[in-house]
Amino acid sequence: MNNDKIKNDKKRVTVLLSSFNGEKYISEQLDSILNQHGNFDLKIIVRDDGSEDRTRQILDEYKKDNKLDWYTDGENVGAAKSFMRLLYNAPISDYYAFADQDDVWRENKISESIRVLAGITGYGAVYTNAYLVDSNLNSLNCKVFTDKQKMTVLKSLSSCNAMGCTMIFNDNLVQLIKSRPMPNNIMMHDRFICGVCMSCGGEIVYLDEPTMFYRQHSNNVQGYATDKSILGKVREKIDYVTQKRRVQIDEQAKEIYKYRNYMGKQNLQIVEKIAEYRKNFGNRIRLASDLIRLGISKNGTKHEIFIAVIVLLGKL
Repeated sequence: MNNDKIKNDKKRVTVLLSSFNGEKYISEQLDSILNQHGNFDLKIIVRDDGSEDRTRQILDEYKKDNKLDWYTDGENVGAAKSFMRLLYNAPISDYYAFADQDDVWRENKISESIRVLAGITGYGAVYTNAYLVDSNLNSLNCKVFTDKQKMTVLKSLSSCNAMGCTMIFNDNLVQLIKSRPMPNNIMMHDRFICGVCMSCGGEIVYLDEPTMFYRQHSNNVQGYATDKSILGKVREKIDYVTQKRRVQIDEQAKEIYKYRNYMGKQNLQIVEKIAEYRKNFGNRIRLASDLIRLGISKNGTKHEIFIAVIVLLGKL
C-alpha cells in the first residue's frame, strides 16, 4: 500500500470553536488542539461572535500559518447559536468536536474519543470528565463529575449535564441534525444535540477519564465552583428559577420533535410529554414523578427534589 493510500485512510476530525473576546486564553487552547496525538487529519474552524479585543488578530496569525480557518458573519448571537452555525456550515468529516476558547485539551482527547466512536454504527457521541483548574491552570483537586454518568432519553431532554466542550460526535449524528433547519429555541447546543441523538435511538457514551482542563475564571459562561457555601448554592437555585427569559425544556423539546420521523414510539412519547409539560398541572406532576422515579440526576436526592420542584413550577 502506498503512502497516498495510507493518508487517504485517515479519519477527518473537524474541531468547531466559537470565540468571543478570548484574547487571554485562546492561543493556549488552540495550541493544545494542534498538539493532539493520533492518526487523523485535523481541521479547526472558528466562528468569532463579535470580539472587540485582539481575538481576531490572534486568529489571523494562526490562519496565516495554515493552522485554522475562521470567519464572522457580523452579529453576536451567543454561544448556543454560534456553535450551531458552526455545525451547519462545517465540511463533511468523520468526526466533529466542540471546543471552548479558554480550556486546554490533553493530548489524547481526540484519539480516545474516536476510538470509542468507531464502535458506534448509528448516531453517536462521546463526552468525558474534565479536571477543574483555576485561571492559571493550577489544579483545584477535583473533577467535574465525581461518579459515573449514564445518559438516558429522559435525562437528555430534561437535565442533560454532558459538557459540550468535551464532546465528539460522528457524521451520522451531524447529518441527522442537518436534515432539519437550524433550530431557533434551544437551551444550549450540547443539550440539543444530546436530545436529538438519544430521542432518535442513538448512543452517547461517557468516559470517566478527564480529557481536558476546564478553566474556572470570572468570564466563564458556565462554571463549576468548588467552594460554594450552602447560602451560595441556595441563591444559585433561586437565580435559576427566577430568570426572566431563557429557553425551557418544553421549547427545546418542540424543536427536537421535528425529528419525530426518526424516533421510535416510546421515545416519541417522552418527547411529547416534555413538550406539553407546562400545559397543565397534571402534566407537571407526571413529569416530576418520572424524573425522580427514573433517577435522571446523579447529584443526590436533594438535587432530584429541586428538579421536581422547578418542574412543578413550570420553570425547567
